Amino acid sequence: MLPASEETDGDALMAMQRADQEVMKDEVLKLELREAKARRRAKERQPERSTEQTAVRHKHSFFAAAYVDAVDHTD
Repeated sequence: MLPASEETDGDALMAMQRADQEVMKDEVLKLELREAKARRRAKERQPERSTEQTAVRHKHSFFAAAYVDAVDHTD
């Protein structure tokens, strides 16, 4: 925002507006990219599976592998 006492010409106002538009454009592109990534992750998620179920499934596979490794080393 311009101070009330400062006078600017049309070219300066246009330059400021263009700079603001570039900042807004960059922010919009960042948000669109984040949304696209979220949509892609949602498509990769198996149907009927919540993120909590997926996390439990991953932990179970790690524990199962650790159990098999532990059993193999005790022999």
